[in-house]
Amino acid sequence: MLTPIEINNKLTELEHDMNRLIAENARLQRERDSSYVELDSCLGLVMRLAVAHGLTAGVANGNLVVLDLPSGQVAWPFEESEAHLFEQLPVYEKPIEEMDAIEKYRRVMNPDI
Repeated sequence: MLTPIEINNKLTELEHDMNRLIAENARLQRERDSSYVELDSCLGLVMRLAVAHGLTAGVANGNLVVLDLPSGQVAWPFEESEAHLFEQLPVYEKPIEEMDAIEKYRRVMNPDI
């Protein structure tokens, strides 16, 4: 049986752990958000280069950027706050293929360009 002091110490320890975990969660969320900004920035550049070199690329409904590689279509969603990175792209009007990440990155790693 724990004494009231031991219970209080245990609760203080748990509260400290909870605060540490909340801070770590916030740090990880900031890191995740930063990686999405980096990804979207790179995608914006890649898509503009693709269009400049004659590949079909553009923005589809639902904040989706799409690229037609010889190996097949690939697409990534983006946040509205990053839409300015894709303003120079044309509208992508073809149907969007449903695929999992494995297939998408198989096409990216083997683009047949």
